[in-house]
Amino acid sequence: MAIITDRKYYMEDKLKLNLDYVPSMLDRDNDFWMIICGPERAGKSTLGKQIAYYLDPTFNHERIGGSSENYIQVVLKEKGKRKAFLWDEAGMGGDAIGFASKENKMMRSFAEIVGYKNHIHILCLPSFYKLSSYFAVDRSAHLIQVVGKPFRKEDGTPDFLKGKFRAWGRRKKNLMYTNYKKRGKLFSEFRDYAGKFNDFSPINEAAYMQKKEELLMQFLPKEKKKEKIDDTELIKELLRRGKSVKEIQSIVNKSHVWIYEQRKRLNLEEEETAGVD
Repeated sequence: MAIITDRKYYMEDKLKLNLDYVPSMLDRDNDFWMIICGPERAGKSTLGKQIAYYLDPTFNHERIGGSSENYIQVVLKEKGKRKAFLWDEAGMGGDAIGFASKENKMMRSFAEIVGYKNHIHILCLPSFYKLSSYFAVDRSAHLIQVVGKPFRKEDGTPDFLKGKFRAWGRRKKNLMYTNYKKRGKLFSEFRDYAGKFNDFSPINEAAYMQKKEELLMQFLPKEKKKEKIDDTELIKELLRRGKSVKEIQSIVNKSHVWIYEQRKRLNLEEEETAGVD
């Protein structure tokens, strides 16, 4: 294992070798999507934070999102490029994108548009197979499954023995997903490599836990207001790509009148821009 970053934590050599190719992908005007799956409390978020920090030393708790809408908001707040983000969907109680069709459409449109930012997206969730094929097959380049064993502490409280993982590259990952959807076959033993990781957080863990508490408060009965997200830029980009008002309505929760108004404003902006030498 190699000691990496200024935080001096360990990373499996084969995992590091695969991650070292990511900057060259970003150089070619791509972004990078990775999936980390596995049981609750098995260390998905821990490994995800270690990978994110290795690829982007500016990564911190502010770049971790919960629900799908919250994750989009977190990414849109970042004005720079080539930044790492962690979608801690499992740890923060967000909805899996494979379940709700409208949410899935919004996430897919967002992923298609945000690619030009060349960001790094790490998705943590319990089940790889519950993702839509767009994210599981088309978008993601790498899959990691954290594995562990449940046990009870001396005081009787349940815990999870974590620290191991298995990994698949794009080809084997796609084969596994296709085989499961067609034949119900689960994880193949023909993994590309396996390894271990330490229970270490390279970011401010107190701030991260505080953020988790704030996001979990959204699910209390008294807090029924849905988190608002500024999706104006998303809608403008969809209009630029020739999407119809009806198609956009199926993706975002906006009235056709509001979308028509945005289209009118966009046409005026483009006309004004075209008139400038």
